[in-house]
Amino acid sequence: MRRTKTKAAGGNRILAALSREDADRLKPHLQDITVEPRQVLFEPGRATTRAYFLHDAFVSILTAFEDGPTVETATIGPEGVVGLSLLANSSVSPGRAVVQRGGTASMISTDRLQRAMNESPSLRTLLGRYVHAFLAQALQTVACNAVHSTSERMARRLLMSADRTDGTGFSLTHECLADMLGVGRPTVSLTARTLQTAGLIQYRRGMMQVVDRPGLEAASCPCYAVIRRAYEQLLPLTFK
Repeated sequence: MRRTKTKAAGGNRILAALSREDADRLKPHLQDITVEPRQVLFEPGRATTRAYFLHDAFVSILTAFEDGPTVETATIGPEGVVGLSLLANSSVSPGRAVVQRGGTASMISTDRLQRAMNESPSLRTLLGRYVHAFLAQALQTVACNAVHSTSERMARRLLMSADRTDGTGFSLTHECLADMLGVGRPTVSLTARTLQTAGLIQYRRGMMQVVDRPGLEAASCPCYAVIRRAYEQLLPLTFK
């Protein structure tokens, strides 16, 4: 089967991995949009009527507690799609989906995507493998949040951000990091300063840059490698 090119697909690796037939099936129903930082795409328990194939944005899936704090349980970037509750025969979102890095996406109604999946076994297989990898990430992240240090978890999260921005610098405020890691901003500031002093990252005015990737990988918990390996094995055409 011929594959679409990543550039032609706008940067989303799932769209780039589609067969030509599946790409032609989805293309008339995809709408190019812009998403903004801190924009909420889904709220937990609310109906999901759209799915988003991200091109150069990335999104956090957050779990909120009744007393206010939130913690990140997964991230989605150009390697994936936001809003695939329909694969679990559900029309509601299990978590809050918040844009952390603004950019572009291709939006499609979940009804239209469901019809396309019903028509195409190859599309069902690809999206099913993505959901498998996504669940592996979510389960590993939950375990990571329970047992690993803030410094290890921040290193993991920064590596995942770098993966989703092709290694370029990315905007990430202390407030966002606090939400992601489920800790206070003073703890985030101290941890980021420690990583910067060690020469692993550069952080200035909300912009983060990984400058020593091997060093940051060594500072991370094993969860980063576990999550990345799941995507590489399940979705070799979509994760790089």
